[in-house]
Amino acid sequence: GINELGKEHSRTLHTAKDLSIAQRRAGRHAEAQELAEDVYTRCRRQFGDDHPDTLAAAMNLANTLRTVGAVDVAFELAEDTLARYPRVYGEDHPYHHGCAGNLALLRRVRGDAAGARKLNESSLAGLDAKLTRDHHYSLTVATNLASDLAALGETSAARAIGADTLPRLRRTLGEDHPMTLGCA
Repeated sequence: GINELGKEHSRTLHTAKDLSIAQRRAGRHAEAQELAEDVYTRCRRQFGDDHPDTLAAAMNLANTLRTVGAVDVAFELAEDTLARYPRVYGEDHPYHHGCAGNLALLRRVRGDAAGARKLNESSLAGLDAKLTRDHHYSLTVATNLASDLAALGETSAARAIGADTLPRLRRTLGEDHPMTLGCA
């Protein structure tokens, strides 16, 4: 017979998190938020706050909350989650740097472009050292850093980072990927 994993199984929760991300990227924000909240709640109950699946679910929920305009709640969740990552992965893990990039984006959205820039510069240095600039994590943070610089009026530096990042995104993720289009 066919084995069912059940609603609380880690593979089910991982798949549900990924579905929430896909819904968010497809513009189905209400569905994405409902699923992201459900997955985060179930992960916390099943695994605790410091489990890798819970951390991933928390960042997904923070990104979803940002998308629907709940920026302050998203910021608090992302800040708390960033503090938890080193306990699980260490300070220098790419997930920690990626989470910091998500928090930096929220800083800029809340009006702190200088704080966002500082956090993105640190995240990008860590990601470049671990993954190289051609990894999609590094390219995402580089794109966000360019946006920070633009928000600060440093248009030449923003353009230089964007000009370096766009062809890399095209090669890595393709012409029509949302990240590529956002960078362009």
